[in-house]
Amino acid sequence: MFSIMEEVLMAKFYLDDEWGSPTEFALPTSRRFLMGRRGGLSDEDEEILNTIRKIEIKIAPLSETSKIKSDGKYDYLKSEMGMNIVIPKGKIEELRFIINLESDADSSCDFNVIDGFPNTDIKETSILNGKIKVAVNKTFNFIPVIGPMMDIVDVELEPWEFKIGNLRKVLVNFSGGCTTQPEWYFRNDVINKNELNVSLIIKKASGIKNIKANVRVLWSFNNGGRFNRKRKFGSDSREIVIYNEKNS
Repeated sequence: MFSIMEEVLMAKFYLDDEWGSPTEFALPTSRRFLMGRRGGLSDEDEEILNTIRKIEIKIAPLSETSKIKSDGKYDYLKSEMGMNIVIPKGKIEELRFIINLESDADSSCDFNVIDGFPNTDIKETSILNGKIKVAVNKTFNFIPVIGPMMDIVDVELEPWEFKIGNLRKVLVNFSGGCTTQPEWYFRNDVINKNELNVSLIIKKASGIKNIKANVRVLWSFNNGGRFNRKRKFGSDSREIVIYNEKNS
């Protein structure tokens, strides 16, 4: 589904408990930062830090985007992004996926995100076999498909199946629409299934021909070690293509 030429988001910054105060990830000073000690790294410390460095969150440089409706003045796009998560050892307990959308628009008022999936409300829905079908209603919001649906946008969409897991046991939050900076928060088992898909409904002025996104990831990691249990990390940002009129 996604390109094999992926952008890789790796740990670059330490973060405090409030996900702020980034300190650049640097092996020679890591022990003093984490433990308040002076001197070189012990074998155990170095092994743990190398494990953190090997965590990779991969995202395709080109999202799967299609136009679902146009009213002449505005176009409505469905854009899907997939993340593959490589965790050689340990467990990511929390993950924040942050997107900053940019376009060739004269004003940010000419485009924004209307809705995203998964969203906060979806966690209340029982999901069988780890999958759920999703459609777009006439107000351009994502809704779960449960039985016959009457309020669906009159366009043909391929069935969507999101491998999210059983959301009754995890916490998924979405920052909400009407923004160009959407964000997701995932917690617990849903993160460690190696693949996460997120989707957006984007409203754009019909004259906008290009939309790109700078994406970054923040996470808390637990490898079972004695000092790293609650440590938070952040990646640098990577640019991906959301929409290009020539390729749509």
